[in-house]
Amino acid sequence: MNFNEYITSDLNEATVLKYVGHKLECVDKTQYRAQFCFTREKDTDAVLVSYRERVLQVEPYAFAQCMRELKDRLYNG
Repeated sequence: MNFNEYITSDLNEATVLKYVGHKLECVDKTQYRAQFCFTREKDTDAVLVSYRERVLQVEPYAFAQCMRELKDRLYNG
């Protein structure tokens, strides 16, 4: 396990990380569910806690654009 990266198979969680500016390193499609690999930054855990506690606020259009980019990477790249 690499502590310098964060891996998730949750599309919404991955979208949140992309939205706040975390760098997407790879999309691993070798598992049953694809996994999104992000570079872990100092605020990664705080962002995820605020997401899970439902207090994170996002701009809807920008969030949708981030999700679109992740889906494009997932299905086409």
